[in-house]
Amino acid sequence: MHQTGSKTQIAGMAAENMIPGLSGAPDACILVVDDDEVICTAAGAVLAESFKVIATLRGSEATGIAAAEKPDLILLDINMDDMDGFEVLRALKEERETRDIPVMFITADEDREKEVQGLKNGALDFIRKPFSPEILIERSRRIITLDRFQKDLQKEIRRQTVKAKRLTREMMEALSHTVDAKDHYTNGHSERVATYSAEIGRRMGKSADEQITLYEVGLLHDIGKIGISEDIISKTSKLTRDEFGEIKEHTVKGYEILRGIVDMPILAKGARSHHERYDGSGYPDGLAGEDIPEVARIIAVADCYDAMTSTRTYSEPRPQADVRAEIARCSGTHFDPVAAAVMLDMIDEDRDFVMNEKAGLGVWKCRSELWDAYEPMAKQEEVPRAEIPAELMESISDIPGIDVRNGVMNCGSPDSYMAVLSTFKKTAAMKADEIEEFFKKGDIGNYTIKVHALKSSARIIGADELSAMARQLELAGKEGDRETIDQKTGDLLEKYRELDRNLSVIESDGDNLKELSPKMRAEAFQSVAEIAQSMDFSMMEEVLKQLKIYRLSPEDKKRVEEIEKRLMSLDWDGVARAAGEA
Repeated sequence: MHQTGSKTQIAGMAAENMIPGLSGAPDACILVVDDDEVICTAAGAVLAESFKVIATLRGSEATGIAAAEKPDLILLDINMDDMDGFEVLRALKEERETRDIPVMFITADEDREKEVQGLKNGALDFIRKPFSPEILIERSRRIITLDRFQKDLQKEIRRQTVKAKRLTREMMEALSHTVDAKDHYTNGHSERVATYSAEIGRRMGKSADEQITLYEVGLLHDIGKIGISEDIISKTSKLTRDEFGEIKEHTVKGYEILRGIVDMPILAKGARSHHERYDGSGYPDGLAGEDIPEVARIIAVADCYDAMTSTRTYSEPRPQADVRAEIARCSGTHFDPVAAAVMLDMIDEDRDFVMNEKAGLGVWKCRSELWDAYEPMAKQEEVPRAEIPAELMESISDIPGIDVRNGVMNCGSPDSYMAVLSTFKKTAAMKADEIEEFFKKGDIGNYTIKVHALKSSARIIGADELSAMARQLELAGKEGDRETIDQKTGDLLEKYRELDRNLSVIESDGDNLKELSPKMRAEAFQSVAEIAQSMDFSMMEEVLKQLKIYRLSPEDKKRVEEIEKRLMSLDWDGVARAAGEA
């Protein structure tokens, strides 16, 4: 035992007494907080046979030590001179770094009211002084084992929830593409309607969840057209009365398809009611005013706008001025006046008329954080911006095209963000050249792989607009839409290279990157090989992202690039081989 000031460090550990179920972790740590040095010494002597033990005689130091040392358990005395145990517990629960550390009170009192108070405030257990060594060890072991199990379980639940959410969203997008594919003239219609609807909702002050719902309903609003004859959908001449009657049936057919999704009834309502009119003259139910579900009223405006601004079998896109005039004319009759007014504002702001059949997904300003990230921002921890040096923060905040707050949140910490941003900067020029080279060669397959990678990396650093542009071109590449690729690639490269130039402020010689120990390196590439066996794309992306915050050798950089290339083509055997060669 040695002591510095009032903080006591008690070293000692026996491998044969390791805690079962802790994956052989010898660093399981307990912090003892008691103003009686005898108790600290006694607890340390008992626990040091199984754990690393640190101790302090002052309650006021407990939160700071816990934040720095991250113990697995805190043994906390109730009655101390400088700060009682309840005050310490309250302080621990108020700090993000310490609020989830389990606490067990140690006390000489036999006061049931204090026990109840402690348990209500978040303590997990009580043990009385003088304590039995066997009981102290077993209770500590039980709490640490249970806490780690619960935290691992929570992580797995979150991971599986994200996977399920991603699968749901990808299935929705696939279904919307299936509907649009019945008529090549409506290619991208559902996604554009979803994008316009979500942005209208955002401007109306809708919450994050409500914006996501609008996007989901927009994707599937025309799902009923799957049940309509292709001859009618693609007919270029005027429809007969019977044919138009069959077209109108797509609203009811969509409702029948989607009403089985009992956890999301709004999907079926949106499909059924998006052709209702505010004055009651729509179909299929003749609903009017606020009797029409709000989501359907919003989608009605977005749907009509896209119909007027895109090529159809029966019409050419109309001039923006004509579209605006029609929206204004139908406000209060066909359209909800509130939703129509928001759409008019969007049109007025769109001076270059980019909201057309080639519209980018970035029209919805919150798309990157609410849809592409898969987890609502409201459920993520906010990372304090003050952790980034003020001078650097100021210079980064002035760079157009990046959202530092989102970037830090995506990377997990300011240090990781700066490392990822530095890596993005170092590779940007080369990767922009690669995209341009594949574009000029007409190699759409490799072009699509590169813009997919840019979509992900740009989103991670908070470059949402660049990420949205890359995603649009990724979809164009997958669909063989050469026209969009030809029109938009120049804009993408210009924005990519502009951001590269603007990021010169954060250039460094790599000193800000962490060292990767040989053991960590071996474990990382072993993890890559193991994940390749399970074909878990999201987990693979996470491991590769974490690798990039370390200083890699030129050989390992090439190996990671090779793994990413194989990953983009879903060549899991190639990923495993590249990782196994490390």
